[in-house]
Amino acid sequence: MHLNNDTSIPAHADSIDIDLTTLPEYERQVLYVLSYASSFDKALFEYLKASFFSDAPVTFEQLTRHEFVIPQGTQGQYGLVGQVREELLNDSGRMLDCEGIHGVLFEYFDGVAAVRDSEVITSEQEAALLLAGYHKQQGSLGEYVRWFDERTYAYKQAACYDTLIALYEQRIDVIKGADGEGHADYATSLNNLAALLNDAGRYDEAASVYQQATGVIKRTLGELHPNYAIHLNNLAIYLSNLGRYGDAEVLYEQVLEIDKQTIGEVHADYATHLNNLANLLENTGRAEQAVPLYQQVLEIDKQTIGENHPDYAIGLNNLAKLLKNTQQYDEAEVLYRQALGILKRTLGEAHPDYAIGLSNLANLLKSLKRYDEAKPLIEQALQITKRSLGDTHPDYITHLSNLASLLQHTQQYAQAEALYKQTLELSCGLFGDEHPDVALQLNNLGTVYRFMDRFEDAEGAFRRAFEICEVALGAFHPNTLAVKKNHEKILGLLGEA
Repeated sequence: MHLNNDTSIPAHADSIDIDLTTLPEYERQVLYVLSYASSFDKALFEYLKASFFSDAPVTFEQLTRHEFVIPQGTQGQYGLVGQVREELLNDSGRMLDCEGIHGVLFEYFDGVAAVRDSEVITSEQEAALLLAGYHKQQGSLGEYVRWFDERTYAYKQAACYDTLIALYEQRIDVIKGADGEGHADYATSLNNLAALLNDAGRYDEAASVYQQATGVIKRTLGELHPNYAIHLNNLAIYLSNLGRYGDAEVLYEQVLEIDKQTIGEVHADYATHLNNLANLLENTGRAEQAVPLYQQVLEIDKQTIGENHPDYAIGLNNLAKLLKNTQQYDEAEVLYRQALGILKRTLGEAHPDYAIGLSNLANLLKSLKRYDEAKPLIEQALQITKRSLGDTHPDYITHLSNLASLLQHTQQYAQAEALYKQTLELSCGLFGDEHPDVALQLNNLGTVYRFMDRFEDAEGAFRRAFEICEVALGAFHPNTLAVKKNHEKILGLLGEA
């Protein structure tokens, strides 16, 4: 199925002089109905024929012989030449109402887009979802929103980010056009769009949409409102992703204060926001402060969402990571495996969060020198992430770096070097040259150079990593101090050489 936006009119290289009045009335009626679809194949033609012109003596093969019906792509799709489609759409004398045609087109595409249990979503279904959304928005706003929320659930679970982003952009335009920015769902839709952009690694776009959503909520609901806290939280996530930890921490503290005054501390949203603060504390070298927050998150989750939930698995995973980093390996492995089981049951094995669980467990096994167990887990995580998010997403870079680390630990230095160079290039392209993630990849590359006795190359990589960390994270951040120590060691080795 060709992914066309129904608001466009197919173009044609040459102008065609066509007088539609010379065609039989039944054929003009068929063409009128088809003009509401940007493209059509035989299946859609037959569906529309059964609904509107079942008695018309015209076949798909006869219709596609006209010079104004042109092929589109290689999947059996056809469309009307622009001037013909425009003339038909502007024909107000037709007996059929446009709402009825949009309704039937919606039913067709929605049927294709519907996801059955355990079904792998295809590109055809993703294309149909966008077309179904276009035709559904021609009816009432309330019905469109209810359909949207129900139908997109499976696509969110499958991490179909590009399709969902396009659909949310469509939804936002519909709401704004119908009721303006004051509609209760407008800011929420902006927030959801920003979250999708963030998950897809499109951080600059996410920032703009987050700020827009936060401004709308502040104007319409005020600052002491749960929805304002949610939008601030998401803006803080974005700032944290950019390494602006100080700004993010201020927002997280503000979010938690709003939560306490509005929804209370025994609430799923409060647990999510507390978890985000704990994660920031851990990332900025304050593990002791993070542990009790992670434990509090798990207790709240037990009371609110239960233990068989993806968010509970995330809480287990976060606590396990901290335990691993403090060398409490046995406890960490139990939690990692428990989290992985929950993610498998709730999200499935094709979800990027399941891939993160695999990669985290593999890192623990690597620390325990159980390399043969770790490698297939990382490779599986890479395959899942590449299929669901693409090979330029931050998660993919992380898993690739983890594989390089495993190769380094098994003394496969040349292969590790090649992967670290790849992760460095990807990180620079995604974050820019001054981001902490770039420093991480430089530090990793410097480490493998040191093992290869390429001390001058190692010195350059460590020095650049230290310069980035000092500016982005501060002189006393644990990562800055670790890179500084690596740089000093290599300077010592160069002095001895």
